[in-house]
Amino acid sequence: SVLRVPPTAVAVLGFGCAVAVPVLATRTGTWPLLAGAGLVVLATFTATVEAAMSVLASRWPRTATLRGSVTGLVQELVWLVAFWLVGVTGPLVVACGVASGLHEHVRGLAVGAGMPPMAAQTAGDRPVRLLLVVVGLALAGLAGPGLAAGLLTVVASGWLVLAALGLAQLVGAVRRSLA
Repeated sequence: SVLRVPPTAVAVLGFGCAVAVPVLATRTGTWPLLAGAGLVVLATFTATVEAAMSVLASRWPRTATLRGSVTGLVQELVWLVAFWLVGVTGPLVVACGVASGLHEHVRGLAVGAGMPPMAAQTAGDRPVRLLLVVVGLALAGLAGPGLAAGLLTVVASGWLVLAALGLAQLVGAVRRSLA
């Protein structure tokens, strides 16, 4: 890279941004908006930059894919913690985390077994979950503390429905692809 910044430093920055989301999301005012539209987007952007830096430097270690997957999962868990701290019920937050984790686990196993990665695209994929988090936190920040928990409960419910739909789509694609 031109700035001599190692890809791992960019990953650490992204992780720091993700971990700061629950801190900002629980503050009153427009802080949840900043958490969603700022830190969540920045954390996700850093993951993309880190991957691009590794490829451009011709240093794509086998651990980079694993690190990216783990980092993405931890980011989502941290964002779900933010939802919980704002007022979404624990069981709904846990269900979202389990459904997303199961979705990603099944996808990883299927791709590892020979399924083409493009055949594993579903309605419950990470970009959809990312969009839900950004929009949910932004709306919570604009709506204020009186409506934030309700808005994020609706967003988390949508997350769970899309995760279940995505998992069903994924299981169907796995059957067709690996049969």
